[in-house]
Amino acid sequence: MERVDRTIAGRITVAVLAIHLFVLPMLYFAVVSLVRHSNEESFLNNVRIHTRFIADSLERFDVAAASDASVVNILDSVVLSGDGVYAELVGAGRKWISSLISSDSDSVQKDDFSFGDHGDSVYILSVPVISGTNELNLRLGFDETPVMEANDQAYRRGGAILGIYLTVVLALVALIGRRVVRPIKALQTSSRSIASGHLGEHLTVNTDLIEFVALARDLELMRNHLIGINRQLQEEIRQKEKTELERQQLEHQLRHRQRLETVGTLAGGIAHELNNIMVPILLYSESAMDDLPEDSSVKQDLQRVIRAAARARGIVQQVLTFSRQMGTLEVQPVDVAAVVRESLDLVRASFSPTVELQIDIDDDCPNVVGNASLLGQVVINLCTNAYQALQGGKGSIAVRVQKKVVAKDPLHDASPGPDRAVVELTVQDSGEGMDDKTIERIFEPFFTTRKVGDGTGLGLAVVHGIVTNMEGQISVASKPGRGTTFVVTIPAYEPQDAAA
Repeated sequence: MERVDRTIAGRITVAVLAIHLFVLPMLYFAVVSLVRHSNEESFLNNVRIHTRFIADSLERFDVAAASDASVVNILDSVVLSGDGVYAELVGAGRKWISSLISSDSDSVQKDDFSFGDHGDSVYILSVPVISGTNELNLRLGFDETPVMEANDQAYRRGGAILGIYLTVVLALVALIGRRVVRPIKALQTSSRSIASGHLGEHLTVNTDLIEFVALARDLELMRNHLIGINRQLQEEIRQKEKTELERQQLEHQLRHRQRLETVGTLAGGIAHELNNIMVPILLYSESAMDDLPEDSSVKQDLQRVIRAAARARGIVQQVLTFSRQMGTLEVQPVDVAAVVRESLDLVRASFSPTVELQIDIDDDCPNVVGNASLLGQVVINLCTNAYQALQGGKGSIAVRVQKKVVAKDPLHDASPGPDRAVVELTVQDSGEGMDDKTIERIFEPFFTTRKVGDGTGLGLAVVHGIVTNMEGQISVASKPGRGTTFVVTIPAYEPQDAAA
């Protein structure tokens, strides 16, 4: 629990109490002293006026000629008036005392110079009385108790009023403190809610205090600014993560392409050497066959040699196609839709009747720059590979050709510019699929997952080489048991391509 002196309401209460504890005692004693002084002054004024009135009455009465009973009666009237407690007249060798006084005045009564003097609760006042040629001394005593009681009552009432005042002040301080603290508590609750992640919370207060309204408005502006910065930072983080992922993918593609280029260069060199070896084998074998008679048994052996050499030469040609640069071939605008249809007519006959071939070709697709024969080989190899993935069983092969507009590939297009149009060829099968390790190696020459004798492992390597030479890209998506999808993307033909 927070300490009271560390809260706003607590500090307001402490400050108000400190001020009142310093001011109220002085104010209290000042007011009570003023009331007491007023009561005493009023008492003394009344006493003096009454004493003067009695003295004037005695002077008109002619005390010297009056009887003692008459003078005593006048003195008794002072006591009977209610405030008087003592009355005597002394002079001319005589002394008159009120008959209502029982004690000896000389032993107990003395003149007072101020209220409460001598501590006997009786105020004694002496005034001269001139009666004829005689000067008498009139001494009257008045009870101070009513004034003292009035003063005590003033003290009590002042204390009661002070207590009531402090109670009201504390109640008002509590209400004011609550009104001041309530908006701050609301802002604190909203701030904690925002800090916990509820960014939709607004910093508003239900008060008409200008300072708190302005503070809430400033905090709301700051909240909006911070939310904007937070969203910007989150977006930058997402963009950075996306860029990092794309960079990793591009690095992976680059390493894969460099590895394939290295393998292609090596395979091309070996293929050239093998081609140089195959040429004399074929020439000398054919020459030997021409020299042999028709019924010679050696001629059949030479025919087997020629067929094997021709098969080896075909493999060499595939390797050369994989490693060949497009600049060595004749290129021209190629109608992709026509080439795909023609290639599908060739491979359709070799498919089993249980295989469903789905064709979706957009006739409005633009042309691409390349070689029609090689592009047809790409289609045939991909479809053949898809059919073999079905393992001769039931399934479907979907071939789709469409136009797309994609952003420039930073791996190929270093210069900035608008997005470019491409032609996308998709070959999808419902076969057994491949795992990630197999996908990483499918474009390597002589890599195959089929049995020995079922394939050379050059089909996809040749496809990759042709697509790369056409400045295109090929990607594959596959999961075991979910089929495989090959996507070939080739830049669309543009006028500047022909000029180049």
